[in-house]
Amino acid sequence: MKTGRIKAVFTVLLMCCVLVAASGCSNSDMARVTISLGIPPQAKAFATPLFDRILAILSFSSRLNAAPPGGIEDLVISIELGGNEIARKTFMDGSAEWQSDSASFEIASGGPYRFVILGRGGDLNEDSIPDRVYGGIGTLESVAAGDEVSLSIQMGDLPVPDSDFWFNNVIRTTNQQGTPLNLIQVSYEGVFTGYILYRATNSDSAPYSRIATFSYESSSYEDFAINASNTYYYKVSAYNAFGEGDMTYYIPDNN
Repeated sequence: MKTGRIKAVFTVLLMCCVLVAASGCSNSDMARVTISLGIPPQAKAFATPLFDRILAILSFSSRLNAAPPGGIEDLVISIELGGNEIARKTFMDGSAEWQSDSASFEIASGGPYRFVILGRGGDLNEDSIPDRVYGGIGTLESVAAGDEVSLSIQMGDLPVPDSDFWFNNVIRTTNQQGTPLNLIQVSYEGVFTGYILYRATNSDSAPYSRIATFSYESSSYEDFAINASNTYYYKVSAYNAFGEGDMTYYIPDNN
């Protein structure tokens, strides 16, 4: 069980600055999303670790203070278009981007765009990746050449396995018609939106395929898309308005 996390909410503001190129039409419909992730010199002496305090730049000249929880080791920002990730950057304590206090994405005019921000830190999970502890999601319906659009993204805690919810068991059974199914059993204590279910046919295979989402108030989920002669392995994560938390360790069906 993970403890000692600070329950807080902060805001990251992104300024989408549209660039109109002086020559050539290839850049005329491009927008530059500029995100600055820095700490002013007077605050650095009190920031341990460095991501204990983040200042997000609203524009090139105006700043907004933000206070994420302690223990954030890196910040991952990704941009999605049409359900596909088109850009991703990771910022770590001491990285060149952090030192320069600026990082940018170029995006084409159009949309809708989805911005996903993930703060990672704490214990390493089974894949030797820091825990997903903080997040935020924002959308931008469209960007047109010449537009300047600001996007405010509220950040908050992500659901934690073995604290906010538990993956209890997987039971191989049949329904009344004799059709085989796997019954995935879960329980919860925290408040979040729902579960995400992942499945594989090998416990070591990665990544697991996302197969379903279901309500956090549900105590079980029935997976009918199985072959009775196969063994399946499942992982569960939980999500809320700020994003998706870590997946649980796998549980096989007990056939």
